[in-house]
Amino acid sequence: MPSGWSGTSTTNSISATVGSSSGTISVAANNSCGSSTAQTLAVTVNVVDTSITAVSLTLTANATPATYQWVICPSYQIINGETNQTFTPTQNGNYAVIVSQNGCNDTSSCYQIIVTGISNISNNSGIIFYPNPVSTEISFEVTSNKSSLSHLTIIDVLGKEVSKKIWSGNNEKITIPIQQLSNGLYFFIYYVDDVYKSTGKFVKE
Repeated sequence: MPSGWSGTSTTNSISATVGSSSGTISVAANNSCGSSTAQTLAVTVNVVDTSITAVSLTLTANATPATYQWVICPSYQIINGETNQTFTPTQNGNYAVIVSQNGCNDTSSCYQIIVTGISNISNNSGIIFYPNPVSTEISFEVTSNKSSLSHLTIIDVLGKEVSKKIWSGNNEKITIPIQQLSNGLYFFIYYVDDVYKSTGKFVKE
């Protein structure tokens, strides 16, 4: 069987686990008189590209040409009307795409999208941040909810933590370098004594 396939049999049939490589299947008959000439069958494995590119809040299926159906995870419920190559969710959630390509169907991994957040600077939020948009570094200052211990986490649109800062003191300003981050939308979550206090979002450009 082709490389990456698995399965064995000494009967006139076989059940095989298909790998990702195309190739040739061959079979020969054996008895006390010897072995027959092998008979062969060329097989082609059609691979579906289920990778996704996420930019800001927009998900794009990389497969082309193909047809698409976006779904909500983990139930994989179909989102009516969302059959384009790109999809921009309007609410928080986990999303995937069913791709039909090369006569086969497959489903991508689920991607977390965070749409909502507190984007305005507010005295009630307990923290101010600037500038926004930002290119090299972003500053945060505590305005309320003062404590001897606070921490702030920055996540991307897929929910992955990209930076975390712990600091102490009242009204202390911290500056976090972000020039290493890709351009796009990011969120921060501010905690005081491990208790959630506020969130916000900013754009890296």
